[in-house]
Amino acid sequence: MSSSTVRARKILSDNFSAVLLVLLILACLGAVVSYQTHIDPGTETERIEESSWSSTAEYSHQALVRTETTVFSRGTVLQDRTAYLRSVAPILNGTFQYSYQATDGGELTAEIDQTLVLRAAGDDGEVEFWRDEIDLGSETVEQVAPSEQVRVPFSVNVTEMSLRIEAIEEQLGGSAGNTEILVETTMTLSGQRNGLSVAETENYQVGINNQNTVYRVEGDTAVTDSGQQFRDETVPATYGPLRTAVAPLLLGLSLVGLLGLAVGRTQHLFEVSDREREWLAYRSDANEFSEWLSTGTIPETALSRTTITVETLADLVDIAIDSNRRVVRDDSRDLCAVLLEETVYTFEPPDPPETDEPLQLVTTAIGGGDGASDESEPGVGGDEDAAGGEKSEGGADEGKPAEEAKTDGGD
Repeated sequence: MSSSTVRARKILSDNFSAVLLVLLILACLGAVVSYQTHIDPGTETERIEESSWSSTAEYSHQALVRTETTVFSRGTVLQDRTAYLRSVAPILNGTFQYSYQATDGGELTAEIDQTLVLRAAGDDGEVEFWRDEIDLGSETVEQVAPSEQVRVPFSVNVTEMSLRIEAIEEQLGGSAGNTEILVETTMTLSGQRNGLSVAETENYQVGINNQNTVYRVEGDTAVTDSGQQFRDETVPATYGPLRTAVAPLLLGLSLVGLLGLAVGRTQHLFEVSDREREWLAYRSDANEFSEWLSTGTIPETALSRTTITVETLADLVDIAIDSNRRVVRDDSRDLCAVLLEETVYTFEPPDPPETDEPLQLVTTAIGGGDGASDESEPGVGGDEDAAGGEKSEGGADEGKPAEEAKTDGGD
């Protein structure tokens, strides 16, 4: 039996109640969590998407070539270009477009007002020095269904607007900030979408950047928007894989542990004998005071002094510390000793648990062999002589020499 097994048995024996209580608590916890997870998980409220919608608003633009040139033919339509030449296509024709999608349908009315804005503003666009607005018209489109597109056109003569800006700046005595040409669109929606009432107003704009001979359209990228409608629904509660797997595992391991404790207690598997406890105490002391122990051979003459036997290795180490000596461990004699001038303090280490039973069996066998020879086979003297000689050398036959022990055995 290994030392680790003996220590484990001692721990279980000394802390049996505590281990039992811990396993009971873990088993109860595993049972409760397993029941709540797999048998009666309860309910939880979950938000479920009932419907959704999305919308897209954007500008498209084009310009008609009005002057015949080598590179442009009169009447050519230039579509969605990054830049247009003012000399050949001075008028920008644009269209505001809006459409929407709704999972549960809808019907909207779109009121669209468009305004041409000329203004001078600071670099950040927040400070406005002057502003001139020109109405580009309005339009109302009714019964707009999902996927249906609303289109409202506008037209801006960039050359005329540039001249108008110059005239305003001349009236003001000079320019201030950056001049801008903007088309602002205000759209008001009303009606129903996904069964819900809609009443909202959105603002969009596109800029025309006039750069002398050319002008560019800026901010014409699509603007999208979306929304969802949710409803609360009571559904069975769900748990993660960790709780789902760990709770039954905890319950199973706890029950196995409780079964093991019950079997071990019934079969006395956790009981630790006094000799095993004595050996564990000795090993603990040996590990704790290892720096005070030295391995060596104790001479026979040293043992002729006054000998005092102590009960534990710890007591022997205390004597060594007090007398400024070391503990000598003689493995051949199976003895630990502190050697003083006139006194020897000794301690006999206990046998390890794994050798207790074999030693007892060997001793019994030797004793039984001698008795059988004396009573049944008196003529066999050689075996008795060997046994008697060994016993005398071990000092167990009251100190008789080997020759006397042999003679007694022959008689």
